Amino acid sequence: MIYDTLDIIPLKLFLRIRQTGEIHLLSNEKTPESTLKEIWNHLKDEYDERIPDGNEKKLFDVSVRIETLKAKYNSIKIGISALRFDRDIDLENMIRSYRYKLTEQNFNQDLDNIDRESESILIKIARLEQRLPKYEKSDKTSTIDRVILGYCAITGLMYDTNVISPIQFDALKNIAEQKMKALEEVNSKIKNKNKRR
Repeated sequence: MIYDTLDIIPLKLFLRIRQTGEIHLLSNEKTPESTLKEIWNHLKDEYDERIPDGNEKKLFDVSVRIETLKAKYNSIKIGISALRFDRDIDLENMIRSYRYKLTEQNFNQDLDNIDRESESILIKIARLEQRLPKYEKSDKTSTIDRVILGYCAITGLMYDTNVISPIQFDALKNIAEQKMKALEEVNSKIKNKNKRR
């Protein structure tokens, strides 16, 4: 098999080749190096064109981690704010998916605790942002696993982190952003509704 499109190449493999330059990983068949170079250049160009941050290789790891944490923080805050006004099983399950304790017996107190505990995410974000100018190398594999799983938690979808393609990753990221936007709209409607009362 030759990985010649972004639709079929696993994202981890793409990032590994990008980091190491080992273009022979594009094929498990005997393929001339010139063909592999041509395929690789096409994949890189398409990736850089279609997927944001493609040109910022050095900042990719930290930037994605920061954005994932911000999305998590915002979804928690918006979810808590909406749940204070109206119970919603999907929002409750989203909060629980982040491994927070949310019980029927102490629902409001649990929301207060989660609200306080989630502030630690801002500390993590600040620490990562301090690292941006000094960023050099890191283990992209473990980071991309966390990013994919973070987006999966936000969207409720599941992808195998070892086989997700760059196109699927981009779609997953877009769905997560849309869900965050929808949560913000729900929260805004609830606040407006309560202001009128």
